[in-house]
Amino acid sequence: MPRFLLQWLSLRGLSRCRGGSMALGLLAVVLSSSGAGGLRAEDPSAGGEFSAEELAFFEAKIRPVLVSHCLECHSSELEVPDGGLALDLASGWEVGGDSGPAVTPGDSAGSLLVEAIRYESLEMPPEGKLPDSVIADFERWVEMGAPDPREGAPVAIAAQSEIDWNAARQFWAFRPPRPTSPPAVRDSIWPRSEIDAYVLAKLEAAGLRPAPDADPLVRLRRLAYDLTGLPPTPERMEAFGDDPSEERWREIVDELLHRPEYAEHWGRHWLDVARYADSNGSDFNATFHDAWRYRDYVIRSFANDKPFDQFITEQIAGDLLAASDPEVAAENLVATGFLMLGTKMLSERDKAKLEMDVVDDMIDSVGRAFLGLTLGCARCHDHKFDPIPTEDYYALAGIFRSTQVLDGESQKYVSTWHKRPLPVDPEHAAAVAEYEQQKQQWTADLNAAKKELNAAKAAVEGAKQKLVAATAALEKLEATRPPPLPMAMAVRDAATIGDTFVCVRGEANNRGPEVARGFLRICSSGPPAEIPSDQSGRVQLAEWLSSPQNPLTARVIVNRVWMHLFGEGLVRTVDNFGVQGERPTHPELLDRLTLDFIRDGWSVRRLVRRLVLTRAYAQSSRLDETAFAIDPENRLLWRASRRRLPAEAMRDTLLRASGQLDRTPSVAPMAGFGTLVTQNVATPEEVALQETPRRTVYLPVIRGKLSPFLTSFDFADPDLIVGRRSSTNVPTQGLVLLNNPEVRQWCEQIADRLRTTESEPHERLRRMYQWLLQREPTVQERQWLLEFAAGQADETEAWVKLVQTLVASTEFRFLD
Repeated sequence: MPRFLLQWLSLRGLSRCRGGSMALGLLAVVLSSSGAGGLRAEDPSAGGEFSAEELAFFEAKIRPVLVSHCLECHSSELEVPDGGLALDLASGWEVGGDSGPAVTPGDSAGSLLVEAIRYESLEMPPEGKLPDSVIADFERWVEMGAPDPREGAPVAIAAQSEIDWNAARQFWAFRPPRPTSPPAVRDSIWPRSEIDAYVLAKLEAAGLRPAPDADPLVRLRRLAYDLTGLPPTPERMEAFGDDPSEERWREIVDELLHRPEYAEHWGRHWLDVARYADSNGSDFNATFHDAWRYRDYVIRSFANDKPFDQFITEQIAGDLLAASDPEVAAENLVATGFLMLGTKMLSERDKAKLEMDVVDDMIDSVGRAFLGLTLGCARCHDHKFDPIPTEDYYALAGIFRSTQVLDGESQKYVSTWHKRPLPVDPEHAAAVAEYEQQKQQWTADLNAAKKELNAAKAAVEGAKQKLVAATAALEKLEATRPPPLPMAMAVRDAATIGDTFVCVRGEANNRGPEVARGFLRICSSGPPAEIPSDQSGRVQLAEWLSSPQNPLTARVIVNRVWMHLFGEGLVRTVDNFGVQGERPTHPELLDRLTLDFIRDGWSVRRLVRRLVLTRAYAQSSRLDETAFAIDPENRLLWRASRRRLPAEAMRDTLLRASGQLDRTPSVAPMAGFGTLVTQNVATPEEVALQETPRRTVYLPVIRGKLSPFLTSFDFADPDLIVGRRSSTNVPTQGLVLLNNPEVRQWCEQIADRLRTTESEPHERLRRMYQWLLQREPTVQERQWLLEFAAGQADETEAWVKLVQTLVASTEFRFLD
């Protein structure tokens, strides 16, 4: 019988193939049996130490699984198989990959491949654990000596060449920002600032013209939402409509920039990046009872226009900064919650792996948030695209491994999270300490009295008196108990500080060489920083990140600010400035803004002000067919980009229109909750948070239990670092605005407010448009809607429907 037919018969039980059909899997097997991967033991003279039955076992039980689940990533046909391991030839597993031979014939317990499919070290295949019966087949195969008839020369994986650091530093993102002068333009009238000259020069070079200025009320609506996340008031609209001068525009800009709503709105932008949440999520959804302090710290920082370099330093090393003022010390301590907020797999049984997973979260967060680099890619191997060797990853890992995040190995939420008291009131702290001391003393007396009473015969009365006295003292002490000390989710330097080792292929128990603590070489100049042996290195890391000489940090935040105001960043991949990211559309402008930002003391408020005063920001979003044909993605900024409102802005607008918006910050929003809804807890506690009219930024963010309204409009996933939210526009969003119970309730409240505020239908309609669309109704709209209202039997329901009509409109949820 032909060989290929024998193979086909042996594979009849193959039910699925990874990434393709059964037919494709069969074809892969047939092809792998020819050429370099041909059968080697069908002829007894070619490796005939295995019997026909053993080889048949391999063909029926082992080869199909390798084809279906392994060869997509572990084939010698790939330029570089994952981990250097190829499994399409016997020589592949014999030589092995980065961790050595994958199979030890005759020893299933000592074979890395078996460990991986058991999910004991690595977890392979990554899409899901194989059935127990398949794992048993592999164990049996290894124990019988790993019969494998596939011949071929040992797989030679080319070692990655050494990084050419001089060449790598020529990449635009790794070069220091260069000062430039505004380019000359033909139209000297259009620019209002030097920024405009950079934009106009690109347009003129492409033969394009900028769009005209937007209507004053359109610009005002855009400005109010961009700066505060809320619409302009009717009074401000009327005043600006009467005087849309540049002087009045500047006054409004300055007023909005100093309102508390500005800090709340821009603070929420940073909370997206910081992966802010009030619970852990993952397998053990522990409550972050004190995360709200970090939330409020971020909002205060934007309200005070805290220099961004200081903002960075506090979040990385605030607990290590000297501060004589207790309030400053408390602020610094709370700031380090940034390092704590990531989700953690708390049921992980391999505690060494859990520790390195927590370290990886901190490295990845710092890399994306501050540097715009995907540092986590270098955990298992040198970065595939950027000049970040694995050694640099573990240089940072030493810093964060010397930082304490988890307390021991407890999985109880009350003791898992490392909390620290805030040093705000020394007298309060002393009172708590005194209370604890007295409680400990009287409790000891109570226990002693109980012991005496149990053992006494002649001294029963004395023991009873001691018991009564101790009980009374404890009751009196509880009645005067001081409030507990305020606590913060915060890190501290670990008890054991030092350099760490490379984890070969990312495996915590596969130790490679030790690496000195340090930073990324690609962003460093001069000799390596010296980190004292008794310090984690977080202070030095913060100084390196916030240094004006770092080519990335200031660029990244400047680009994010531009993105929030113009819809897209000058670098559109706002969280990836590496080789795989997009190149800046206006590199000279980005460098100029970056240098100005640093010269302005890293002031985000001044940067925002500079951008919204430009002519480029004032453009209309009107379509120009000629420009669209040349630049359909508007990369040259020939018009304003039409943008959808954030989910929070829509909710807050409805609440304000209803007269219900509450801007009071929520304190301890997760009080009363322990472990929340999760798949892996036997008796999960349901989340029953009360509905509240608080501004959305003050609502608790519970991983795995986000508001359906917010998620419908692309609220940031708190499991991820989100520098730029997705912006979808799908029919279900309109349905949500029509049918969501909360939206319906808000529409009813808005209609009630309209009827009590305005008795005359024309004024009522006008006010509705001002609250929801921030404009006047047209003559045609006025006629249609008033005719509709007059024709309804129930006036109350008629106005609810009119409100819903505007709320469900595209105009409500988009900025022109």
